[in-house]
Amino acid sequence: MSVVRKEDYGYVRPRWVLYHFPEGYEKMEYLELFHRQRDVFFLKKKSEGETLNDPEGETINYYQQAVENTDELVSLLNWEKTARHDVARMDEHTGDPLTDARRYLLRTFLRKDTEGEDLNYTVLRHKFVKWIENDLQRLRGDGGCHAHIPGQTPEELIAEFDREDAFIYIDLPEGNHERLLEAVKNVKAKVLISSRDSRLYLEKALDDWDSYSFVYAGEAGDKRREWLFSNYDLVWADPDGVL
Repeated sequence: MSVVRKEDYGYVRPRWVLYHFPEGYEKMEYLELFHRQRDVFFLKKKSEGETLNDPEGETINYYQQAVENTDELVSLLNWEKTARHDVARMDEHTGDPLTDARRYLLRTFLRKDTEGEDLNYTVLRHKFVKWIENDLQRLRGDGGCHAHIPGQTPEELIAEFDREDAFIYIDLPEGNHERLLEAVKNVKAKVLISSRDSRLYLEKALDDWDSYSFVYAGEAGDKRREWLFSNYDLVWADPDGVL
């Protein structure tokens, strides 16, 4: 099995996950249980209905500001001096929704080690405005699709989507999720779980599910694995073959 280089991981990983979505998922109600990253959601086809759950609220706040306060958010991106200030502090939260939304953009689209003085803010602003416009097309439901962003617990959402016309994608955070796995293992919906946790931990809870992995290089050059588990049949594919 080939090893995905660490510099390619961010590009390869969402496409590899998406390759294993169930056939016809776009005709199902879609739940993304931990919407912490944008990659899979904005690459996938639009579904009949889309529900995104972000327990930490950072992504939700950005989406809400992009939808409800578009002009104000774009206007803030004009302020070069403030933008430089935010680059240096993009991991800090201010409590102001618009400022935090702008910092979310910086965290999402810039490398953590980028120095503010090296940035072309005119070019950067145009990129951000384009990203916001593209996001709004999906978030406002253009083409008959709407991204609903609730504030429910993961277990409550799993119970709500426990039906045959639903598909649940879970990018499982690190940690112990026994209650969540217990809630999801017998649902009627199709479920795909991606995880960088131990395979043994997941296999114990999901012993009759399909699973396999791909290998990628970590920050220190060590080999790591990302696992997929599903309650439907998975067809193995080398990451290089799904791009």
